[in-house]
Amino acid sequence: MARGEAYEEFVEKFRPTKTTDDCYTPPAVYDAALAWVRRNCDIEGARIVRPFYPGGDYENYPYREGDVVIDNPPFSIVSKITLFYLSKGVRFFLFAPHLTVFSPARECTAVVPGASVTYENGAVVRTSFVSNLFGDVAAMSAPDLGQAIEEAQAREDRSLPRYVYPVHVLRACDLGRFSKCGVRYVVRRSSAQHIARLESQGKRASIYGGGLLLSAAAAADRERADRERAERQTATAWPLGETEWNIIKTLE
Repeated sequence: MARGEAYEEFVEKFRPTKTTDDCYTPPAVYDAALAWVRRNCDIEGARIVRPFYPGGDYENYPYREGDVVIDNPPFSIVSKITLFYLSKGVRFFLFAPHLTVFSPARECTAVVPGASVTYENGAVVRTSFVSNLFGDVAAMSAPDLGQAIEEAQAREDRSLPRYVYPVHVLRACDLGRFSKCGVRYVVRRSSAQHIARLESQGKRASIYGGGLLLSAAAAADRERADRERAERQTATAWPLGETEWNIIKTLE
């Protein structure tokens, strides 16, 4: 361990990296994307492969001639992956981050459905696709794919996980909710420890983006902040009217 390194940070370095960047695709969303590709591309008889699984190695995957990769790769290395597939002549249709969908190689087609995907770790990500199945098309909208993704998620909405964390776990989204309601909350470094996941989550789930494990005192302060946020959300805020402002002007 390095000096000053927390035990959790030390252990985390030796955990297997999740090749999906912790964004597991809901089955219904994947099926919607696959069905769309089948309708819009000539892949009849092709084997559909998914090399991006925990511990998988896409570079050494046993691809066959004619395979089509339809999968959700690590968003952080999409450009590297597409260059590899293009160099090997592997056909692909890959989930990709919406804002950087034009970053991969110029030989790719950017397919933009205008849809957000709620992944199985709870992350909501604006998602597009990159592919080499559309010839010389540089970019295209795909409203029918967007609609299919939204409908798939609506059907599975009840089955999607909703993670509720104890008050001792603080995430960036929690702080965002405080700020949105005008609630100030501060936690000292000595009262918090960075964590990637809870012991109860095992290897399947994690805290998206990481979080802070709070001390008892910091958690108590956080509970007070939560109550204040709830009160501000439910309270009716009455503004001052012209009558009140005219009275105020006469006051010292």
